Amino acid sequence: MKRARICSGTVLALARWGMTTLRARLDELKPDPDARIVNVFLRISSCCLPRPYMRAIFLRPLELTLNLRRSCMAFTMCYSTLRWQTPDLEVALEELKRAGWDGWEGRMPLDWLGPPARLRRVCADSGMPMSVYTASGSPDNTEWEQVERNRRRMEFAAEVEADCFMFMSGPMPEGRTVSDDDIRAAAEGAESWAEYASQFDLEVSYHIHTNTLVDSTEHWHLYMSCLRKAKLCIDVSHSQLWGYDPLEAIADFRDQLNYVHLQDYTCTSRREDGHYLPVWCDVGLGDNIDFPGILKVLADQGFDRCVTCCPGEPPPGDDPVTEAKRSSGAREYLKRLGY
Repeated sequence: MKRARICSGTVLALARWGMTTLRARLDELKPDPDARIVNVFLRISSCCLPRPYMRAIFLRPLELTLNLRRSCMAFTMCYSTLRWQTPDLEVALEELKRAGWDGWEGRMPLDWLGPPARLRRVCADSGMPMSVYTASGSPDNTEWEQVERNRRRMEFAAEVEADCFMFMSGPMPEGRTVSDDDIRAAAEGAESWAEYASQFDLEVSYHIHTNTLVDSTEHWHLYMSCLRKAKLCIDVSHSQLWGYDPLEAIADFRDQLNYVHLQDYTCTSRREDGHYLPVWCDVGLGDNIDFPGILKVLADQGFDRCVTCCPGEPPPGDDPVTEAKRSSGAREYLKRLGY
């Protein structure tokens, strides 16, 4: 009987520990609807399960499940302010925070953002760090003025502790097709940017994009093969438009991947010259992109950088604050997927 009492007491103590630990995990995941469901289960089981060891049997798998969910949510969910040029930044960032985002991608001119100390204050007040800052133009253009302008932007990105500095390739040449030598030369420009940024411990990230110099999976692979320091931002919608399954692309380029864009479209067509004409929509409103599969692949690969959601076509009369409020729809969609 004495042994039985010791075993029962031990199991009861373990069950109480499991309950306390799991509730602590749930406190961290309060915004997650799945966590609320588990919380309801805990309350019911506390009242209804007759034996302490039954609680332990149920609690331990739930604890492991929540730890797994936390590991799958390692990346930061951000929002792209790609159309914002002169926003009321304090108000707009507060709305993005209220919508549930962890950070934001900025493309605004330096004279609107002000000095780094000012932006750090604005971001701290709203709890919304600038996760990524972007280039003005492309490293394909090696003219002195263009290079210096973007060096100032890289310096700014480093000062505000952005996770990376994003750029795209430039326009296609007029009157002729793009050659492999064009792609190699463009990659050299990207590498020079990456070299400059490296002194600040800042990474640069090449954002794939249709209708630019790099406009096919073949040239994408060639461009990436020429990069050593510059990294990659996969925009899953542009990968899809090229006919390259985003899940495969994420796996193929995992060693160079440091940033991801989520974007979708309702339909697309192409002009006779090959120019893509997608009709962009907010994430969660289209059905062309496998977001659950993409996010799962990223989580399975242990991706722990920024994942940024891009807005769809703006409605008439749209403004940054209104867009920030509307972005809650995309954030809620991603939460329903578990992210």
